[in-house]
Amino acid sequence: MKRHEAEKTYHMVNYWSKWYDPIFYTVPEVAVTLKVTPETVLNYIFAGEMTAEKLGNTYRITVEDLKDFLISKSEGLLLKRERRCTV
Repeated sequence: MKRHEAEKTYHMVNYWSKWYDPIFYTVPEVAVTLKVTPETVLNYIFAGEMTAEKLGNTYRITVEDLKDFLISKSEGLLLKRERRCTV
């Protein structure tokens, strides 16, 4: 995910969370929001990049956890770009 896409998705989630405030998102809902596969979202969870709570056999992601993930992704991409430019 590019930095611009991460910021755009962050603002979209922030905007919709004001109108539609779910307690949790499911893995497929987060996958649609991030435009990735559900397996990729699960890989983010297993790698510790995204925080999620396990309820039964499924994982649930809060809006705040999704926002934190998007911020960390956009900052990480910015740091990679800065490292590439300073070499």
